[in-house]
Amino acid sequence: MQTSPNLSWVLNRNYKTLLANQRAYAAFNDTAKSGGWTHKDLFKEILSYNPKDVFDPMSGYGTVMRYGADCNVNTIMAELNLPAHLWQVLNIPKYNLILKKTIKRIIEYDKFPKTDEVFEISLDFFGPISKDILINLYKINIHILSELSDEEIEIKQKLALAILLPYIMRLSTADIGDITHVKKGGIVILKEYLDDYMYYLSNMLLTSLENVNISNVESLNHESIYADSSCYDFNRNFSCVFTSPPYPNGVDYKKMFSVENAFLEILQEQNLISFNIVASPTIGTNKVSGRKREVIESRIANKFLNELDMLKLNAKQRKAMKSYYLPYYGNYFADMERAYTNINKYLDNDFVGYFIVTNNSARKIQIPVSNFIVEFWRHNGFNAKSVKERELSHIGTKNPVVRGKTALYTEHVIKVWRGCL
Repeated sequence: MQTSPNLSWVLNRNYKTLLANQRAYAAFNDTAKSGGWTHKDLFKEILSYNPKDVFDPMSGYGTVMRYGADCNVNTIMAELNLPAHLWQVLNIPKYNLILKKTIKRIIEYDKFPKTDEVFEISLDFFGPISKDILINLYKINIHILSELSDEEIEIKQKLALAILLPYIMRLSTADIGDITHVKKGGIVILKEYLDDYMYYLSNMLLTSLENVNISNVESLNHESIYADSSCYDFNRNFSCVFTSPPYPNGVDYKKMFSVENAFLEILQEQNLISFNIVASPTIGTNKVSGRKREVIESRIANKFLNELDMLKLNAKQRKAMKSYYLPYYGNYFADMERAYTNINKYLDNDFVGYFIVTNNSARKIQIPVSNFIVEFWRHNGFNAKSVKERELSHIGTKNPVVRGKTALYTEHVIKVWRGCL
């Protein structure tokens, strides 16, 4: 079966990259750059402290789980962005066999929804026909999983969604812009949608699942928690953290999955999922309206905000600074502070963690995320210092053609620990 031109054009580009490479836009990279080491090398290094598990409280697409599977250690991940969490579920080794069996059974299924319409136009993310097709595809996944699996209903629903979600954009009437800008309203070609679905399942998804390491599935436990780390009760302690915070770069990580999140909300409205969608904003969201300015304890974060506020700007720039940039960066540091404060409650006395961060810039002023992290953990009784540094370009920036100082950033590996190491 050959792919339709429609499929290559309309799938969410995040998923296309994830399906091809097992990751996209993540902080962790397995390619050695300047400095001669990779993030997987750092992961192996932190394992020398013999942690009982490795925790990532802002885990994105779950790279830490892949590292853990390769290095024979348990991992626990928390992620607030539901599509990202579902991608993690898709790649949890213990679900690999049931997912592959389910997908093969779906491919053999012969009662898919049909339509005589060639196309559909809508002013929303989905027209009534495409929405009905997608809901029925989800129900088919649930039905087949129920025949093959004894998992709890929430897990079956998440597995069914994890299978379907990367395909959602194919049946959306959305106008796709750049990575975060997707507008409601447009046209979708319904003809051959099922051929495209079969191609996605057999040639893309199954291929991706074949790359999941399941060699230690009986001895290891990899867990993905759908949660906001700033307020979630983890009800356990963690001995090791390996993480990278979201970049303060104006990218709203939920908007990268606007269409997929819209479909998830439809399922929630129709009571087709049993778990609640978490309404908390992601750290770094560029939505500032309606949010009350919070008090930030960090001296370093407040100094940075004051520097921005004192810049000599024209009237238009000053208005943008007051209405957007200052609230945006203020929210970013406030959200980080709140998340780390909650995470701190669940760390062992002999805790060790690596926090990987690259400082971006705002109007040629460095955004001091690395110094903020060191300051926070020292203030809370931990040892903290930058143990590795290297210069990188275009990490977390929205403009890939920018040159000079604003294109060059320093990546910091910050080690945080308590007790004697």
